[in-house]
Amino acid sequence: MEKAGKPTVRQVYALAAALCERMGEEFPESRAAASELIERLRTLGPVLHALGDAIPHRDIPSRKFEVGSGVACALALLARHGPLSPVTIGALAASVPDLEHVLPRISDREIFPSHRFRGWHREGGVPAWAQLVAAGAILALLLRRE
Repeated sequence: MEKAGKPTVRQVYALAAALCERMGEEFPESRAAASELIERLRTLGPVLHALGDAIPHRDIPSRKFEVGSGVACALALLARHGPLSPVTIGALAASVPDLEHVLPRISDREIFPSHRFRGWHREGGVPAWAQLVAAGAILALLLRRE
């Protein structure tokens, strides 16, 4: 068996089937079903992000901590579940809107709707420490061995 080069189509297919089975997802029976599953995972993340922004909360005061912990959590999920897992894709999709806070922007305005429109992302309510406790509990559940 050749070990160099990119994986074969057969290997990618087998990997995808194994990941779906491991995550309790039905393996798509058609191209349309596969596209639907991928789109559902990609669109659900930003929707959950927007709903989280709608809940009044205090942002974490340290951008360095926020970025570092976000990267660490993403890497932990990637290591535990793999790059094609619904858990990993959903977590990354939910985090993508906040990239506009750390990457250079193409305009002065923010792009993501819950960041752009006044009144959607509200200060107050849930303190940063409570958000960190909740995030830690959720991460622990997602990283546990079954």
